Amino acid sequence: MPGWLQNLVVGLAVVAAFLYATWLLLPARLRFSALGRIEARLGRVSSMPAARVARWLRERWVTPLRARAARASGCGDCPVGPAPGAAGVRRGPGRP
Repeated sequence: MPGWLQNLVVGLAVVAAFLYATWLLLPARLRFSALGRIEARLGRVSSMPAARVARWLRERWVTPLRARAARASGCGDCPVGPAPGAAGVRRGPGRP
């Protein structure tokens, strides 16, 4: 493999790892709102080939991620925090 191609592959892997780690470290509510903005922007695409790609991205990527973020962030409408009994919610000592 030529040196420039190897550097390109390594660079793409590093960027992908950085984006993945950053996404995981974001609070669930911020991820939920970001996915809502991405979904709204994908819904406004009107040219035919791009609309098919946008629909595919929405169905295969954004909608499942948004559903997972909604479960993690609670009800999604209230600013208080996660819903009672939400998966992954850690309670401190003495809290039910």
